[in-house]
Amino acid sequence: MTKIAKTEPGIIYYSLARSSADPSVFFFFEHYASKEDFVRHTQREESQIIFREGWFRDCVARFEKAIV
Repeated sequence: MTKIAKTEPGIIYYSLARSSADPSVFFFFEHYASKEDFVRHTQREESQIIFREGWFRDCVARFEKAIV
């Protein structure tokens, strides 16, 4: 998914990290040109498959302002 996401229009930055303290915890760092680009990303078939398969069932998403 990371390789696909990096090529999507509207994605400025996309990276995934795994916690060294708890390997079941992942961190996604994503920066989109607009909210519409983010919505478009989540509506892609690849994203929908991951959602349907329950990969994010305990996911907590937070939207933060980037430090530039």
